[in-house]
Amino acid sequence: MKYMKLKDIVNIKAGYPFRGRIRGNSEGDTWVIQMKDVEIYQEVSWATLVKTKLIGRRAPDFLKPGDILFVARGRNNFALCLKGVPDRVVCSPHFFQMELKKDVDIIPEFLSWQINQAPAQLYFERSSEGSGTQNIRRGVLEDLSITIPTIDKQKLIVKLESAFCREQALMQHLMDNRTKMMEAMALDLLCSSNRETGK
Repeated sequence: MKYMKLKDIVNIKAGYPFRGRIRGNSEGDTWVIQMKDVEIYQEVSWATLVKTKLIGRRAPDFLKPGDILFVARGRNNFALCLKGVPDRVVCSPHFFQMELKKDVDIIPEFLSWQINQAPAQLYFERSSEGSGTQNIRRGVLEDLSITIPTIDKQKLIVKLESAFCREQALMQHLMDNRTKMMEAMALDLLCSSNRETGK
């Protein structure tokens, strides 16, 4: 078992420095991940990404599979491991993007999982800044302590997490269906009542 700081495991960069509102441009050549495109602990909603044209001077750091996004602003500071990333995608400044350093024995999905667990979340809660919108500084993120078990144990944890997420999605689907069924029953009762009273 190894113990390292996050800054020793990944390279951390801020999202692309857009100035003001990100405006869509059908003739643009770059897609942008914004806060509206992510849900806590879920995959990016690739279909909702906005296409734009980058006009800043900074060269874009395009995202790739295996990179990790960290939501640095707001009340929920969580990580997402990216999969199936299209070409020419950047993220907004609300995120930090993390790329694994070479020769580090850690699986990106495991690292993302560990960042989302209670010890790291408590650390973020204690270290956040801002009276309105909370903010996690890069230095705070870099100093996060990470435990690195064997690769086999990492793979097992990732497998269990994947199964748990599938179970959650299935349960949510069942709950949504049950809600729709109950709403349909209530509407049917109301319509029946209206027919009987002549309304």
